[in-house]
Amino acid sequence: MVAQVRELVSQVQELVSQVQELVSQVQELVSQVQELVSQVQELVSQVRELVSQVQELVSQVQELVSQVRELVAQVQELVSQVRELVAQVRELVAQVRELVAQVRELVAQVRELVAQVRELVA
Repeated sequence: MVAQVRELVSQVQELVSQVQELVSQVQELVSQVQELVSQVQELVSQVRELVSQVQELVSQVQELVSQVRELVAQVQELVSQVRELVAQVRELVAQVRELVAQVRELVAQVRELVAQVRELVA
């Protein structure tokens, strides 16, 4: 009977040793999990910061797009005004050509009159 008790004590001691080993392993795993949780929390914090930065960038891009659209509208208005001015310049050039033709005709008439006056004076 003593031998059986000793055998049981030995088995209990072995089991206690195994339980202690398992507890040690569980504690190590808990420590690792805590470290991972800490890392995940840090990553979540970084992701939140990045999301905030992206939202700010999106806001800036939207503002820039709005400004570009406004500039495009202004450029289109200026192009329209330039076209109108070009049309006016063309019209003025045509009028100037017509006036030059009239001046040439008048110069020719004045020359003819001068020639007639010279004939009369001579």
